[in-house]
Amino acid sequence: MSPQKTPGPWRAAWRGMGHWRWLWLVLLLLWLGFLPAEFSK
Repeated sequence: MSPQKTPGPWRAAWRGMGHWRWLWLVLLLLWLGFLPAEFSK
């Protein structure tokens, strides 16, 4: 499973998302920051 052999699908999907990828990235970071706070209750 080497990234060199398949440069296509993930990169194409990432490009295809356009502006949405940044929204998802921010949401993911917020979610990851939120989880530890939830678990430490």
